[in-house]
Amino acid sequence: YSPLLGRLLHDRTADKIAAVVSQVPNSAATIIPFDVPSRVQVLHARQAARVAADGDGAERAGSVRTKEKSATTAAAGVRQDGNGAQPPAPPAGVTPIGALTAPGKAIVEGRVRSVEIRPVEQNCVFECTVADATGELTAMFYGRTHIPGVEPGARLRLQGKVSVREDGPVMINPAYQLVARESAD
Repeated sequence: YSPLLGRLLHDRTADKIAAVVSQVPNSAATIIPFDVPSRVQVLHARQAARVAADGDGAERAGSVRTKEKSATTAAAGVRQDGNGAQPPAPPAGVTPIGALTAPGKAIVEGRVRSVEIRPVEQNCVFECTVADATGELTAMFYGRTHIPGVEPGARLRLQGKVSVREDGPVMINPAYQLVARESAD
């Protein structure tokens, strides 16, 4: 972070607030890390998409995206269905979930398969399983019991840090965006 942003984010204010709140009977304070750079990248990507849609370079961008999609699909080893046809390629910049084999930052997109709210110590975790044609990923949102629109069947785009566990890739508190059905089909 820049010196100013680092000072604002890391001045231990959260620790001070948690110490005071923890003294209140029947209360708990949870400090949840927030990935500021990934949120800034999401904003920049949205602005770039608007500029590309408004500009005359939209036709060129579309042909480049088509090439990127097929290269990404081939590199990720996308499964084919029983008829030998490949599932639709992910949008540009989106990594197939099956290609997530090492920790790092990624953008994934898929359909929510299941949602679960689990208690963790004195708090809770909103956990959802997101799947695409290549695999499944678990997204965990600490301190949440509900996220409007995130329910089984919804299409979701997640951006954040991926960790790989025995049961598959996991993102903790990722940036999320509901994807309209028209753009997903």
